[in-house]
Amino acid sequence: MDYDDYRRLQQRIVLSAHGAIPMTALDLTQEECDAILGRIAGIRDLLNRSILFPPSPSHIPQAPTPMEIWLGFRRWGISHHLFIPLMALNGYCFHEALEASGETERQKAEDWLTLASRIRKACGALFLYGVDFQPCTSIYCAWVRSKMPPGFSGSWIREHHEYFQPALVRFLGAYSENGDASAKETLAKWMAADCRYHDLHRLSMRRAVGDGKSLAAIYTDENKKAHEVGEAEFRCYDNWFSIDRRDDTTRLDYLFQICDLMERALVDLTVGRRLEASVTSDLFDGMRATLAVFGKWVAPEATVPPESRGH
Repeated sequence: MDYDDYRRLQQRIVLSAHGAIPMTALDLTQEECDAILGRIAGIRDLLNRSILFPPSPSHIPQAPTPMEIWLGFRRWGISHHLFIPLMALNGYCFHEALEASGETERQKAEDWLTLASRIRKACGALFLYGVDFQPCTSIYCAWVRSKMPPGFSGSWIREHHEYFQPALVRFLGAYSENGDASAKETLAKWMAADCRYHDLHRLSMRRAVGDGKSLAAIYTDENKKAHEVGEAEFRCYDNWFSIDRRDDTTRLDYLFQICDLMERALVDLTVGRRLEASVTSDLFDGMRATLAVFGKWVAPEATVPPESRGH
């Protein structure tokens, strides 16, 4: 079985047409609220139990085995299905923070930006979760990367271009280094999280590809120019990662799908993982932050619990 076969077997996810988190608030009955909060609590309980399991000192095979290849397919797929909507959730946190700062609700804005920083680090940790199989380079290059089109890159993610990046630009404009002490502190917290994200991405590239050179870099070297990203690339990326898009996607669609994906990842990590403790910590903390966002969707008047504000 190759990765094309695996993709046909695995679940698809449904995201919004333009990559944005739907802005229409949930309209739920009390019974529905209670049921959804119960689902969130269940994921939080699984998360707390997963933290107790140490990394697995399992045998590292010298050559690819069918089990490790399947593990690679699974973790590569789950990591991207989580990464893409979490990138959109990052943009959403920026939007909420800027709305709050415009209303002079500084603490509310700070809480949203803290959530954004924690989710950003979790996205970085997902890079390493996605390549947590051995021997990594052999499996990734032969069974995963070999199926990708020329220039294939995370820059082809619709959420990055149409939602996250514009939200980031607005945030950086509002929280410039010329702001007051609080604004500078908030900016520094984000910059530290963003640096961590990029450090983890570089580390994942070194583990997956011997020279750490991406397909985008190879394309640029061979064609003397970067690959232009447009609608065709967005559609290609969606097709490759089994993503469907709809205009009528709701926040509830995001909540249920992300909870399901977190559950799959947590069970997988509980069964066995080789990730460093610091990477697992970033991933788990970002999951807590994600659940805090979902709690606010279901109960909008609730404040972010102190235990959900991170360190």
